[in-house]
Amino acid sequence: EIEVVDGKRLVIILIENQGVCWWGFDLDGGEDPPVYVNLDPPPDELFQYSKSFSEFTFVRVFDHEGFWDEDRCSMEIYQPLTDDDLRVLRDQFIEEPQSSGWPGTVVYRFRTGLGRITISQSDGQSDWILSAASSDELAALQSSVAGVCRAFD
Repeated sequence: EIEVVDGKRLVIILIENQGVCWWGFDLDGGEDPPVYVNLDPPPDELFQYSKSFSEFTFVRVFDHEGFWDEDRCSMEIYQPLTDDDLRVLRDQFIEEPQSSGWPGTVVYRFRTGLGRITISQSDGQSDWILSAASSDELAALQSSVAGVCRAFD
């Protein structure tokens, strides 16, 4: 299906399971086009989610690998990230691509040898998803993040 929003011809590639939003790539965006997210349509509220389709694919896998395995994944809500929190995270972990628009205003991603960190930042909170290859590595990842980041307290 093709939707025209803000003059962009978007090929819908994913619809959120409750219909809260959908994602689509710009049909006229070149070989590796940007992907947009449309929140609560209608009316349209369009945000550039990722700069390319390949980046969109990467972050979807990054965010959801191990997502439903409670032994390898934890989800918690904390206070919003501060600039200091982001600085520490960037110093301590490898930053992966960000996305915008949903969930949260911006989604930050980091990785370490222990696992992955996905943080959805909103005005009033930050939603943290930590995932690892095993429950022991998840516990170690939680400990390492708690040791460096005030928002995780």
